[in-house]
Amino acid sequence: MKLALMRRLANGNIVELIARQKRVYLQRIHDLAQMERRARVEQQPDLLLLVKGAIIHTEADIKRLDVCLEEKDTLESHRDSLKDSHSAKPQEGRQS
Repeated sequence: MKLALMRRLANGNIVELIARQKRVYLQRIHDLAQMERRARVEQQPDLLLLVKGAIIHTEADIKRLDVCLEEKDTLESHRDSLKDSHSAKPQEGRQS
């Protein structure tokens, strides 16, 4: 579902949209790593657990984007094969 929505937002350039989003997530990981170091230094175990959870969640988001890129080619070839099968069928109700 998210991939379908991403296609609409990307205006046909889903690879660039995914790359931009991945950069955002990588920056978030960097920021969270700084927060994690600070929580360790300040000995704040509750904050440390929250930050670690946020890191894990962001890593999962990055993995999802990677899967979207992998699946993009599969979805495009499937869409192309559907187009080909529709154009190969004679139109019903029309006489030659």
